[in-house]
Amino acid sequence: MGDAAAHKLSASAQFELLPVGSGKVTVNGDSMSQDTAVAYGITAMFDYAINPYLSVGVAPRLMLNVKASDAPEGESGDKELDLRARITGHLPLAPGLDVYASLMPGYSIGLASEQGMDNVNGFGLGGAVGATYNLTPSMFVGAEVGYQRAFFSQDLTIVDQKITADTTLSYLHVGLGAGARF
Repeated sequence: MGDAAAHKLSASAQFELLPVGSGKVTVNGDSMSQDTAVAYGITAMFDYAINPYLSVGVAPRLMLNVKASDAPEGESGDKELDLRARITGHLPLAPGLDVYASLMPGYSIGLASEQGMDNVNGFGLGGAVGATYNLTPSMFVGAEVGYQRAFFSQDLTIVDQKITADTTLSYLHVGLGAGARF
């Protein structure tokens, strides 16, 4: 946060590449795991600096191309909307350069791309480590590496039998972004 005394609020946007992920579906005790295709995300972050070492805020993210790695060519991927709170610890290393670690609990909504498929939702938990560098006293750029796991549950009716499908979806992300402090 560098100059937290002068700037309490910050807003930033980050583009994310999610190159490594996996999904696991459990139905009636039987599980199936599968790797995911490369996904992409856009995150907006809004933070309030409590002091130079701690900030709180929100970090909603939209993920695109959420699908299995062996999905047929040309098949559109699903989307995921993550509504996350953000608690971040900052450590100033040098003038204008901070490293940070964040914890992001929240609510994830899986948005199905196929008509007739239900959307799923559930708890999500993520974390990241990264660095920011001040370009000016109020403008900064940043980079981070993070991980998130979302837990979805869905009730289905198949041939007049109700079953519950539990899904976990995990992704590693690399993000680059920029922002401003106010």
